[in-house]
Amino acid sequence: MSGEGFLQGKRILVTRAKEQASSLSKKIKEHEGYPIEIPLIKFQAPANIEVVEKTLKNLASYDWVVLTSTNGVNYFFSYFEQFNIRLPETNRPQIAVVGKKTYQALENKGIKANLVPEAYVAESLFEEMKAVVRPNDKVLLARGNLARTFLLEQLKDLGIKTDDLVIYETVINKEEQTNLLKLLKNNLIDIITFTSSSTVTYFLDLLNGTDWKEYIKDITFACIGPITENTALKAGIKPQIVATDYTIDGLVTAITKYLNKGES
Repeated sequence: MSGEGFLQGKRILVTRAKEQASSLSKKIKEHEGYPIEIPLIKFQAPANIEVVEKTLKNLASYDWVVLTSTNGVNYFFSYFEQFNIRLPETNRPQIAVVGKKTYQALENKGIKANLVPEAYVAESLFEEMKAVVRPNDKVLLARGNLARTFLLEQLKDLGIKTDDLVIYETVINKEEQTNLLKLLKNNLIDIITFTSSSTVTYFLDLLNGTDWKEYIKDITFACIGPITENTALKAGIKPQIVATDYTIDGLVTAITKYLNKGES
C-alpha cells in the first residue's frame, strides 16, 4: 500500500539493540512497512562497576546529574536496587536529560527532570546548563562508553567540577554477522536505519573484509539525526534520509515522507 504516511511494504532493517528494537519495529508495522530486526549492538554493565557503586553512594554530594539516553536512565536506576542504595530524599541533585525519550524514561521512574533542552543534542543542553549551573556546582555525567564527550569537555572548560561516569557499555553484536551478510547478499533489504553512531560503526565492522559497497548500492539509508548522519558520511555512506525530529517517531515520519515523494 502506498500513500501519505505509509512505508509501502518496504523491508526495513532495524539495527538497534534487541531491548530497544520493538518500538521502532512497531512503528514500521503501523505504517505498512516490514521490519527486519538485526541488532548490531548490545549493552552490558561496565568494567568499572565498583566505581559506579562508590559514586552512587555519594550521589548527595552532586548538584547536578546528567543522563544522556533512555538506556542510561535504566542502567542508572538499576544500580540503586543492585547495590541496595536509597536515592537521597534530601540534597537530591537536579537532573538534566538529553531528549524527550530520556525525559519519559525518567518520568517512568517517578522522577521529573529539572532541565530538558529544546533540541535533543548535547550542544543544546550545554547552552541551557550554562545559564543555571553555578560556578561551585558539582556535576555528574552518567553515560555510555561511546557517548560523546562534548558536554564533559565544555563544562570543564567553564571551570565546572564534572565527574565522568560510564554506567553501561555498548559493544558489537558479532552473533548477527552471518544474518546481516545473508540479507545483504540476497538483496532482502530496502532501507537500513541507523539510530546512533554506534550502529553505523558496528555495521561496517561486521562487514569488514567484504564487498560491502557493492551490497549496499541499491539500499536507502535513514539516520535518526545529524550526528549519526555525520558518522555515516565519514564512513563512506551517504544517507538519503535524515530525521529532523531526533526520535523514533521522527525517523519513521522522515522515511514515509521520503517514500511518498516518489524518491524511492
